[in-house]
Amino acid sequence: MLVVIFAVAAFSIFIFNLNPFPQGTTTSTQTSQTTCSSTGCVRKLPIRFTFNNLYTNQPITNSLTATVYKGTVQQDSTTTSTGVWDTAKADFQSGDAYSMYVTSGNSKYEFNFQVPLAQNMTQQRYLLTLKMALIGAYSITILGPDGTTPIIPSTGTYNVTASGTPNPTFTIIITNNADNTGFTGTSQRTEIVQNGQPRKLTANAIVVTETGKARVVGQTGTSYVQTLPDHATDRTRNPDGTLNQQGRYSTTLTFDTTTMSKGSSSTITIIYYAYLDTAYFNANGVPNSEAIILSTFTFSIYS
Repeated sequence: MLVVIFAVAAFSIFIFNLNPFPQGTTTSTQTSQTTCSSTGCVRKLPIRFTFNNLYTNQPITNSLTATVYKGTVQQDSTTTSTGVWDTAKADFQSGDAYSMYVTSGNSKYEFNFQVPLAQNMTQQRYLLTLKMALIGAYSITILGPDGTTPIIPSTGTYNVTASGTPNPTFTIIITNNADNTGFTGTSQRTEIVQNGQPRKLTANAIVVTETGKARVVGQTGTSYVQTLPDHATDRTRNPDGTLNQQGRYSTTLTFDTTTMSKGSSSTITIIYYAYLDTAYFNANGVPNSEAIILSTFTFSIYS
């Protein structure tokens, strides 16, 4: 069996440095634990977080869970479906650095932020807006070597002997069917892991593993890897209803079947993953626990 694995957005993470604490100081006056200057006041306050869709800048009304960490220590957590969170923790101090781990369905993000200065002594809470892309709904289409004939999923076959094509090239098309969803800004980031051991997850990639005689051309060792841009399957729609980004990514894979004996076959399974750790996959032959299957497609090559 030949298993073809597509990986997206290694771990979907988008990092914001929000309202960074200004460098340099001016003459200030201090009362109790509050220091004010011409640029603002160092205070301890709660925070109102607003979670917006990266593409529309509108509040996310899907249910999401957000957890704030200082280092590896959890500080506060909530689940909301309004796109707004007023923290219970009331002592976020200007200048302190935090991380927030957010999950919404299969979408997972990490935000790093620094608490800003308060504008004045009467400000009740800090206001921070975080923008994140949500994972879409994906499908896979495979076209035969002629570039037009679709392969039927599950029952589809391609006979290299009958076609006279020992090195067939297939076009693989991944389509995002959900508006204003995708992975932009999510590549090359680090996930907060609950046990305090962060895992570095790769950017979008296609990983092909050979378990049969149909070998991917360009494959070295046991795996073939092709990097995808993190925006490859973003699908966005303009206010007038027209599509801005199509949410479609196309690539080709060529298989060398010259070592297949007549009458033999290889089953090819294409799996579109989010959050695949390709290094872990290459070392262990199985996906990491964070990896999520977004879509699959299976067909067979016969000799």
